[in-house]
Amino acid sequence: MRLRRLLFACVPVALLGCTPTAPDPPRACNGHVALCDRALDDVVFAGAHNAMSSRDDGFVAPNQHTALPGQLALGVRAFLLDTKPPRDGDGHVVSDGVLLCHGPCSLGSLTLNEQLARLRAFLDDEPATVVQLLVEDDASIADTKQAFVDAGLFDELYVHDDGAEWPTLGALVDDGTRIFLSAESGAVDSDEPWFHPMFSLYQDTPYTFGSLDVLQATESCAPNRGQASSPLLLVNHWLGNPLPDDTLAPQANAFAVLDERVRRCAAERGRTPHVVAVDFVDTGDLVAVIDGLNGL
Repeated sequence: MRLRRLLFACVPVALLGCTPTAPDPPRACNGHVALCDRALDDVVFAGAHNAMSSRDDGFVAPNQHTALPGQLALGVRAFLLDTKPPRDGDGHVVSDGVLLCHGPCSLGSLTLNEQLARLRAFLDDEPATVVQLLVEDDASIADTKQAFVDAGLFDELYVHDDGAEWPTLGALVDDGTRIFLSAESGAVDSDEPWFHPMFSLYQDTPYTFGSLDVLQATESCAPNRGQASSPLLLVNHWLGNPLPDDTLAPQANAFAVLDERVRRCAAERGRTPHVVAVDFVDTGDLVAVIDGLNGL
């Protein structure tokens, strides 16, 4: 009798040709399910210092080996960028638009449009991704805005109101505001709400280190820019001589060195870092350190 009931129970499924549908896997924000419900300010981001300055893109004395697509593939989600207007040999602005370069643009440059097109392609492929752009801005806000409009990314820019609670990564993904931009200079007097004044939100560490001893010294965590009340901490972590030197990156980016310094800075500054930025993100253990800080 029991067998007959089981056979009859199976008939509707057989007649309809139905098979059980596997549930969708849980959404992974920035690669991890656990981060979706975590507030933006409670997430630590792996950062690329002078992210545009790469060997792949032909820069002289680059800060990175790999260009933006490679950095994203490695798990980097915060990008320190320098923007400049196009200038002639005499330093006069010659056209609209925005270049990305560190120091003289003759030593290497990309257009912001090129970089945003790469970012757009990645965000299209990885929709549960939230990124940060920390900009040393010399180009105009109007030209910067136009580049985001041209890339179809302007509506993706997150606006953080003063005093508001930080949204979760999942909420940013749901709202389609997956890009958080802050800028060093022009944002102070800007009426563009997406162009956040960096050092109202961020405080940081020193950023000039000529040797491992200096990088590991207590003073390397001292207050630099921003205010003690600024809620987000940027840890600058790289070695130069004074130019970027990829032979020093294995020392600076080694797990023991990077993890110890970041945790020491957190203790000394009384807050978990929000962005940890390094040169040569493909060397060493940046992402492993960040995963540890995020409790993953």
